[in-house]
Amino acid sequence: MENVSCDYIIAGAGAAGLASAQYASRSGLQTIVLDLAGPGGQALQIIELENYPGIYPPVRGDEFISVMQKQAESFGTRIIPAEVLSIDKIGQVFHVRTAKTDYAASALLIATGAEHRTLGVPGEKEFTGAGVSYCAVCDGPFFRGKNIIVVGGGDSACTEALYLSTLSEHVMILYRGAKLKADKTTVDRVLANKNITVRYNTVVKEIRGTKRVESVVMEDTGSGSSSEQPADAVFVFIGMNPRTELVDMLAKDEAGCIITNDRMETAVPGLFCAGDVRSKSFRQIITAVADGAVAAHEAEKYVRSLSGAGAVKVKILKKMIGLFALAAFPVFAETLPQNVTFWSDYPADALAETITDRMTDDELLSQIFMFGWSGAEPDEAAVPVGQQRAWQRESVRLEYGRYRTCCKIHFVSSARRVVQQI
Repeated sequence: MENVSCDYIIAGAGAAGLASAQYASRSGLQTIVLDLAGPGGQALQIIELENYPGIYPPVRGDEFISVMQKQAESFGTRIIPAEVLSIDKIGQVFHVRTAKTDYAASALLIATGAEHRTLGVPGEKEFTGAGVSYCAVCDGPFFRGKNIIVVGGGDSACTEALYLSTLSEHVMILYRGAKLKADKTTVDRVLANKNITVRYNTVVKEIRGTKRVESVVMEDTGSGSSSEQPADAVFVFIGMNPRTELVDMLAKDEAGCIITNDRMETAVPGLFCAGDVRSKSFRQIITAVADGAVAAHEAEKYVRSLSGAGAVKVKILKKMIGLFALAAFPVFAETLPQNVTFWSDYPADALAETITDRMTDDELLSQIFMFGWSGAEPDEAAVPVGQQRAWQRESVRLEYGRYRTCCKIHFVSSARRVVQQI
């Protein structure tokens, strides 16, 4: 299996994933997007994207996605058609496995979106692709002039019904509620459309046919009475199920969406979530894009903090051990045999005390800034007088404690120090 490393992996190439890829790549992160279906997601089903600020006249969803893809790739994003099979985190590195490749990165975004909910009635599965559909744009043109039933009463159902009404004069919406729940503008358009009829308080009980859909058995939830309606196609738009199977361990809301903070961070450091798979009150392309942009910004800060901290800490460690060798070697020369290898098991508190106690106040203040423990230029006010030694000792203790499992300290009589990162 091939191994590929980068800074940022995005699982999902919908609007959220592509927006995040663009922002991340532009900030300098090596970014890889993985999605077996390719770029687009649900946006591909949009006939006219008319409510996205800055885009006028309206464009098709596939046109919008095509531009997003080109933008992301222009900044260096790699979009790979591959299915993510599993996700693991080992140390500070995420491992994302596909059939042929193991991808590794410091930050990971889950932008897997959601999939259509099904009715779960007899005939639905049997006639999927033979009259039962979940995509009006994909399959609507096959049913020009035919009897079409749309199941659902939300934004998607009403929007798709409007599109289907341009293909057929016989579109019926079946909704279990007493009032359509799409936005008012869309509802007004549906109710004013002479090609659409709406049946409220109605549910589908069965989809019938031989080789293709021929009729739908429906039930009035108020009276309990059933009837059969001739139909050539049934388009189902009753909501989405968030695709969270790759990260089932994360906290979710009552709808099964992943819970994050406003920075798109999950409970796992370095793991972010954006788009329809995330718990939020409003789901639109613009909110998905915003999620992705925020996630990229936070991921960039997270990755930089890891790489920056790693480089600084290695530098700090080397300087610290150099000081230790200079200051402490005479102290331990009598107790340590020559050429002994020390696996960093010397008590951190004692080590910190040994280092700091052998430095003058001027040396101490100078080393505080030389070590990189402060991002500011040397300024005596940065560390209050009288607290430098205690502050330095605590810093040494913490840094040494973090790194003593990954470094070897070799004390030899013929050299001051050798540091080997493991």
